[in-house]
Amino acid sequence: MRLDTHLMGSDGGYGERAWSGGVSDRERAALRDTDFGQPTDRSFEPGTVMLLGRPLPTGRTAVTACTQGPIDEAGRRTFEFRTIILSTDDWVRRLRHDAASLTHPAFWNRTAFDTGTQLDVDSITRDDHDASPTARLLDRSLRLEISPILMSDSAELHIAMVELLRVTSEHRAGALKWGMRLMRAVPGLDLATLNRNAPTGGATLLTLDALEHMADEAHAALPVAATDDQAHLPDRSHGHPQRRVGILAGGIGVLMLAAIGCGVWLAWPTQQLHANRPQQDQTTNPAHNPNPNRARNAAPPPSQHPKPNTVSPPPMRPPHLPPDLHPDL
Repeated sequence: MRLDTHLMGSDGGYGERAWSGGVSDRERAALRDTDFGQPTDRSFEPGTVMLLGRPLPTGRTAVTACTQGPIDEAGRRTFEFRTIILSTDDWVRRLRHDAASLTHPAFWNRTAFDTGTQLDVDSITRDDHDASPTARLLDRSLRLEISPILMSDSAELHIAMVELLRVTSEHRAGALKWGMRLMRAVPGLDLATLNRNAPTGGATLLTLDALEHMADEAHAALPVAATDDQAHLPDRSHGHPQRRVGILAGGIGVLMLAAIGCGVWLAWPTQQLHANRPQQDQTTNPAHNPNPNRARNAAPPPSQHPKPNTVSPPPMRPPHLPPDLHPDL
């Protein structure tokens, strides 16, 4: 994988000092506006690097490291901004999985930046370890569109930021604007940690507990049917394939049960009609009864009521009169 390089530093004043041939004029203009705040000697802890990552207007991705430069003619320490530029596809599919290498000064101390040539990266060490709870909290907060997230740098957050770049979705990784150990709250970033010596400039720095509380509140405000996978608009319809298949199969199963139930309900009266028809034919149609008199004398089916007897019963005799004295006889 070949990366374009760009270098800004002090040479009688800060400006561009070198860049490789693949860097366009639009990209150079965007890189000239790189903002880390105002570094000081105290900003650089041994073995650490200040980083800034963002998409460029051309569709490529840039990652810039702020490093210590040479002493100038006035005896002052200068600073350099060394940038790698690569396609978003190479960043998303390859280099972000080895983001830990970008946090080491050795990655940036290469002559390709000074000579304005492309940088060859032959191997990528892919880290497949599970993300820490802190990294998962950062990713969840971004899915819930909590932005900007500004926090004070710590060893825990430093590791979590590297893990976040590795485990977040490809869409988010390609669009994310992030910074590590910056010297001020740079506008327009989605997520950044500030150097412990950096002035906040009135910006609110979140603690992990405060961020978790904000994420819980944002999740509770979502519609009932929403989940964390739907919390961020670009990813709202990108559920896990097995989960989508399970939901689809469940929906089809419910529809099939409903259809079967409706069919049974509609067929029941017809079955009852056909079940009663032979019995009615046997009691009313002589062709099906060799003995019509027997059919007429047969007891009616349980579902039919016999016609009332139209013959009046004989009058009741008073029990206390003999038969020969009854007035009606």
